[in-house]
Formats: sequence, C-alpha cells, structure tokens
Amino acid sequence: MTMRICSLLPSGTEILYSLGLGDQVVAVTHECDYPPETAAKPRITEDLIEQGRMTSVESSRLIEHRPARDHLSPQARSARNA
Repeated sequence: MTMRICSLLPSGTEILYSLGLGDQVVAVTHECDYPPETAAKPRITEDLIEQGRMTSVESSRLIEHRPARDHLSPQARSARNA
C-alpha cells in the first residue's frame, strides 16, 4: 500500500525526498521550496500576513484575534477531500 503524505514542515519535506518518498508526498506547506519538485505539489497552508505590509504590532493583533474558521486554500480543500 502506498502512503499519501502531507508534509507540514519544510525540513520534513526535504527529508521525505531524501529518503526517496517524494512520489508519495501529495501536499506541502506554503513554505516548502526545496527540492524544486515541491513547486508542483498542492499547498495545504497559506501565509495570512503579507510580508512588508504589516508592522509587528499589527501582526501580534492578528495572532491574538485569530478567527476560528478554517482558512484553507481551494487547493488545500481539494487535497483534504481527495
């Protein structure tokens, strides 16, 4: 039986590919950028803070008042429902 792996850490993604399990990785995070093959995988997370557009105070407020609803991208919803 082939595993279907969603990698939630960039370092974990790299390890999976190093172990030859890249073909079993079905989704990665928005931060996974290595190896280059990860670019073709669906993203199961997304960055809610645009870099350079928010001060640290604004970022802290956002984190404190995180909405409870899920913020999955359309790709992530598809991967979750697959």
